[in-house]
Amino acid sequence: MDFPPEHYFQTATQRMRQAQYLYQEGFSFALAIYVGGVAVECLLRAFKSRRDPTFDEKHHLLRLFAASGMLRVDRAKLQAKHWTDAQIDGHLRTLQVAVNEIFKLWANNYRFASEERLRSYLKQITGYQKVLTQRFPSPATVKLEDHDGIIGVITFAGFAGMETIDRQNLIGEIVAARLDPEERRRVQVIVGVTPDEGTGYLSGQ
Repeated sequence: MDFPPEHYFQTATQRMRQAQYLYQEGFSFALAIYVGGVAVECLLRAFKSRRDPTFDEKHHLLRLFAASGMLRVDRAKLQAKHWTDAQIDGHLRTLQVAVNEIFKLWANNYRFASEERLRSYLKQITGYQKVLTQRFPSPATVKLEDHDGIIGVITFAGFAGMETIDRQNLIGEIVAARLDPEERRRVQVIVGVTPDEGTGYLSGQ
């Protein structure tokens, strides 16, 4: 079944309302967060399919965001509407921060999680997330998963030119300084990559 951009956009607005209802209802947190992610995916697909109807990104939101072209703004057109450079840059920054937040907190396999499992998982993950994002704020991304221990990837342009051992030492120093012994024991591996290197890590498929 093929869907035109307008259909993806309509579905996105419906899924947003449905996610809000589920959240406010109070008993379907896992489903609410999953449906919210589907709303975002539909919106990105609406923008992407206006440029290219093929989808190689699957459910990877960062890839979809990049492919959607949402950051390829026509500055001259916006300036003609009396936008300043600062306003344009602020708009782009807002988009980047929003997508970063969604990428940190949503994965396609959440639909398989029980309420209790997902709440416990997010509570634990966001604790580690907070520590690392303080050192690597947006537009860097921190993506963590719990597989009987914390694994993850930090995508940060500042890693360019650094040897792998130096990246790992930097991450290790942050973990050692900011986490208690029990939290440190749960960390299996957190790798550091640049945006160009990051494709394929914790794809979320």
